[in-house]
Amino acid sequence: MSYKAYSGTGTLYLAPVNSSGVKTGNFRQVGDAYPLSVQVSTKKTEVKSRMVERAGQIIASKIEIDTIKGSLTLREWNAANLAWALSGTATALTAAQATVSDEAITMPVPGEYKQLGGSTPARNVSAVMVTSSPSGTTYVAGTDYVVDAVTGLITSVAGGALAAGTVATLVDYTKAAQTDYRVTIGDQVQIRCALLAHLYDEYRGEHYTMELDSVVMSASQEINFVSEEGSEGEQIQFELTLETLSGASSPGRVDGVPM
Repeated sequence: MSYKAYSGTGTLYLAPVNSSGVKTGNFRQVGDAYPLSVQVSTKKTEVKSRMVERAGQIIASKIEIDTIKGSLTLREWNAANLAWALSGTATALTAAQATVSDEAITMPVPGEYKQLGGSTPARNVSAVMVTSSPSGTTYVAGTDYVVDAVTGLITSVAGGALAAGTVATLVDYTKAAQTDYRVTIGDQVQIRCALLAHLYDEYRGEHYTMELDSVVMSASQEINFVSEEGSEGEQIQFELTLETLSGASSPGRVDGVPM
């Protein structure tokens, strides 16, 4: 048995593929690969003669791929990486800046929070003004109510005019433009991608490309959402299962040459 190993650091692009290896979306740059490692082990199959005069002599041999395995460490957290690590999907969410007038909210008691925007949460809000319903009384921020501007949560203040938790109010605010992703956890049985990488071999001092037609990714560590101080940018590690597509002789190519 012999081995071929490839390892490099660089820029990684992934595109979703189906079980037949057909791309179902565009490539997306997902961050720094540090490193991406692939090991291909091969075996030699020999055919020996059974003729009396040539018994035991090798008359043919063939090199075949035996096992393929790989690993990938990504040094960036983004929605796509996190979704893959959690066997999920990332869906783009976009919304323009908008001004909301007279949103009806019955203010909760102190310590309980209502979400501005309701089922369509408003994030990063500003210019919040709370009045009575019907209008006539303007309540005071910090005295009668407080808002977490980032999350868009609002509550009443103990001792203020809204503390009873039964007062109907009208809320005006501006919500910021939103460009974000929603990560759905665990809705994918397998995360299967095509991989294209621009890598740099630090030992040889050379740039090269690696293309893998179909890779099943599985996270090889637990994901900590609340990290210790100073641990921002923790790496995400994956084990890679490389698949050889029907009609192909190897799972991919290095600088265009089959592995």
